[in-house]
Amino acid sequence: MNVLEVFKCCEFRPHFSLALLIVAGCELRGEESGKDAFKRLLDSPPVIERLIYTETLPPENKSPLSYAEGILGSSNYFHGLLRWQEGAFLFAELNAPNVEEGYRLSGRDFLQYDGLFTFIHSRTNTTVYQRAEDTLDRVSVSTVEDTAVYRTRRRIEPITLGISHLLPGQVEWEGDQFRAVGIADRKAVDISGEILSLSDSRPDKLAVRYASDVGAADYVIHYSYENPDILPFPNRIENVFHYQGKEILYREYEISDVSLGTESLPKSMFTPELITQMENSTTHVATNGTFYLKLDGGQLLEVPSGVAPKTKLSKGDYWQNRYVYAFLLIVIVGYGAYFVRSGALASRKAE
Repeated sequence: MNVLEVFKCCEFRPHFSLALLIVAGCELRGEESGKDAFKRLLDSPPVIERLIYTETLPPENKSPLSYAEGILGSSNYFHGLLRWQEGAFLFAELNAPNVEEGYRLSGRDFLQYDGLFTFIHSRTNTTVYQRAEDTLDRVSVSTVEDTAVYRTRRRIEPITLGISHLLPGQVEWEGDQFRAVGIADRKAVDISGEILSLSDSRPDKLAVRYASDVGAADYVIHYSYENPDILPFPNRIENVFHYQGKEILYREYEISDVSLGTESLPKSMFTPELITQMENSTTHVATNGTFYLKLDGGQLLEVPSGVAPKTKLSKGDYWQNRYVYAFLLIVIVGYGAYFVRSGALASRKAE
């Protein structure tokens, strides 16, 4: 029923026109709200007080992902907590898919507030880093900045609904198609895509293309909405790509709990103490490629490079950060071998 039909129906029966308009208005909103809510999560997300999820990892977490098998059938996973608002975010690994059973303190936890990025290495050791301006000119950025950029964009993916290399709110829609510019491996990445299909008015398939000066790669993200308590978020996000005629599942998130905020969260919700459960810890400060130990009185003592805290990408980070380019390399080498072989055959026939 459209608005014109509603008014025609109510024209001679004013005694129930208001009720009918309300019902019809809800119906009209319901027809569009699923897709519209999905779009708003990507272009103007709300404050997220708590998002708890489980991510499936490759069978061997320290090895590069197999592009022939992906993560299908893997029993390797971790539970994570995300908190986000404009200019502030927090990521922490959990012992279980709830906060009550505590934080894992894996060394990969981090948070940012008011431009200060904090690496949480352990319960008693953190490093604070003043973020550089987040621009697309990444060639000259420091190792610490590169790590902060990667960790943020990698772990924030449940909020960006599985789209990689982005921060929340960077997507721009035009109809059912979107565009954005992300960062990966110190390079700008053009990201584009479109909604492929709907399920009960909510997108259940999203095509995504990542393109840079290296090449382009296409993926499809699948969504399921089986938990009404966390809408408009899907409860499952599955990211797949096509390899040798097969769909390869390479990333999967199961979202179990979401709490949205109605106003900005206080600074107290973005502090290391929430995760470490300790008021006093060893704090390092990173600036201009140098690390300092922050003393109790506030003075800074330079730390020798050999004992500086680890703020570089790990081998696992390295491989995950370059999955797009590794996949492109496979494709390029395959086509190259094909053309070389074709050329050789042509030469033989000519002889």
